Amino acid sequence: MIRGTAFPDIAPSSRTPGAAYTRNLSIAQERIEAEFGDPQINVPHPYQQYKITYSSDVLSGADLDTLRDHFAANAATYFTFFCFWGSQGPVDTDLTHKRNIPKVKVADVVLNQLVYTLPAKAVDTPVLYEKIAGVDTVISAARYNVNAGAGSEGRDNVTFTSLANQPVGPTLSFSANGGRRAFVVFYEYPQEFPEAWEEGDVWTLAAPLRLITSVTLT
Repeated sequence: MIRGTAFPDIAPSSRTPGAAYTRNLSIAQERIEAEFGDPQINVPHPYQQYKITYSSDVLSGADLDTLRDHFAANAATYFTFFCFWGSQGPVDTDLTHKRNIPKVKVADVVLNQLVYTLPAKAVDTPVLYEKIAGVDTVISAARYNVNAGAGSEGRDNVTFTSLANQPVGPTLSFSANGGRRAFVVFYEYPQEFPEAWEEGDVWTLAAPLRLITSVTLT
């Protein structure tokens, strides 16, 4: 499946404080077919499902066109969604409050590779972790440099200063006080762009856009 273009970088807005951007974790289930007429059994699916809701009822005409164009081009594939800035009021445009990023995997460590792209952008005070004796251990900030926006799709990356300072494998992880985490998402089915109507000089979506991603249960 071809990967699409990143979700448009339009900060959502809503008349309901905190409702512009939500991320809810649910545990999907699947049914096991039983033989000989025994009851079917619902069991947890091996993936947890994040439903990311982009809800905006204060859109300009240009913003609405941008969203429609992205939906038309990407509804049948997957793409990157960067978590928006934290909402501090009725309009989600406060760029001074970014969301905390919990410890997440960056990449598998590759011998003699010094540059790694973080799954986030606009990161504040990142902390990197390497595996020592199987335990995540903080890497000294003196061993690497952070390069804002230098990765694909505007992600931040880190460059270790020498081969002697490269991370210990098998995995490199990071956390941050704030930033915009990258999620690989799909548009939720059924794939139909919601209706919209004009109120004064702004547009209102009849229903929020819902994006879906999954994480492996551990």
